[in-house]
Amino acid sequence: MIHEGERNRDEKIKLIIELIVSGIEMDVMQAKRSNILYLCPECGLQISFEPKVVFSDTPYMDFHYDDYRVWFENDPDFVLFVNNYKNTKVGNWGGSTSKICLDCGKGLFKEEMFGTNCEHKNVVSGDELSSKPCPICGEKLNEGIKINGLKAYFSKQSELRNEWLNIYRERYQVKKHIPPKYTKEEIIEQERREALIKCYECDFFVIDNPQNIIRFEFRDEFMSGTFNCILIWNDGLKGKLILYRRFSNLWVEINIEYEKIEQVMNILDKYDYFNNTFYKESIGLDGYTFALEVKYKDKYKELAIWGIERGLLYDIGMLLIKFAGKTFKELYKYAW
Repeated sequence: MIHEGERNRDEKIKLIIELIVSGIEMDVMQAKRSNILYLCPECGLQISFEPKVVFSDTPYMDFHYDDYRVWFENDPDFVLFVNNYKNTKVGNWGGSTSKICLDCGKGLFKEEMFGTNCEHKNVVSGDELSSKPCPICGEKLNEGIKINGLKAYFSKQSELRNEWLNIYRERYQVKKHIPPKYTKEEIIEQERREALIKCYECDFFVIDNPQNIIRFEFRDEFMSGTFNCILIWNDGLKGKLILYRRFSNLWVEINIEYEKIEQVMNILDKYDYFNNTFYKESIGLDGYTFALEVKYKDKYKELAIWGIERGLLYDIGMLLIKFAGKTFKELYKYAW
């Protein structure tokens, strides 16, 4: 993947090594974590309590409720599920906290215990949640399930998500869709694409490749508009352009004439990409990122900046999208 900032080959290799080392250290630390998961049997609210946080001395809670309505409301069979939950006005709701009010569901950190919008008559910490009334629907929570290790916790969360997705599917009276039957050729093609994506998103893919490569990424904060473009070619020869979005059917794979590749290189030359400095200071988180990684002959550079709407990264991205037969608005519904 491409990382925010600006770096040359040596800086990129150094970053990759640092990420590998920190990833190993993080895995060790996350394996030591222990959570108690409180669940509501009626509405599906989950509250995770971590009594001893590895990176903090303060006990920590994370809570999440989802009625899955947005998943089903456009289905022709959808029937609104009417309930008597006391806090349905909060909708799909979650947060992180050290204490929680069981009357209104507000998460409260220590410094927020005064001057907030409820009377706080029923505020509890994570070690007091066993069999307490759910702040969403009022049903009793379970006694808590102890889970050791972050991977095991995420696995349990995924299991619960699928379980409650099916429960709300029944409540909304939406039939479960029968998955399509794929031909042998379609299965082989899908496996080929998945293998290519895994290759394309490896940190070493561009920097160690013998061919010329441009990797362009557009990422938005919620990953709903994220897509990738890969342009690969040899000097003087036509190349290949792949545009794809993970977890969707978007896949464009076409041959690109060398004349079009020259258009891309002309933009890089116009902005003096390999010699100019673009990332003098952080622009700040703005909901989306344009990112570019280029290896051309013996030259290499990575550049990713938050919130750019013009200039080099924008021009390269829009041109590659055009070559793929798409528009930015098609790929990202909030495009300006």
